[in-house]
Amino acid sequence: MTRAVQKIIDRIQPDVIHAHLRRATRILARCHTRAAKVSTLHIGVNGPSFLEMDALVAISPWQLATVPREYRGILQLIKNSLKPHSKPSEACLHKLRGEMTTAPATFI
Repeated sequence: MTRAVQKIIDRIQPDVIHAHLRRATRILARCHTRAAKVSTLHIGVNGPSFLEMDALVAISPWQLATVPREYRGILQLIKNSLKPHSKPSEACLHKLRGEMTTAPATFI
């Protein structure tokens, strides 16, 4: 797998390569490139390959605590875009359905 990824990198010469999860990060860490290597944490730092990335993106503050002090790359917190909210009342749902001209049973 690493050879196949390396061939693609050599062909397209990207400026930045972004990986998700441990397997992709491990493959990217083995590739030779001048591109910035970035990985997004979905759990935490769960393998040495993460420490070889030029930057790590956390989606929650607790993930930053999993990054060892010896890591010298860039750390960036980009909060998950989902905001918790209460369930809308039936009156609110009725109003929204009216604004969107949807049927009364339409899921919103």
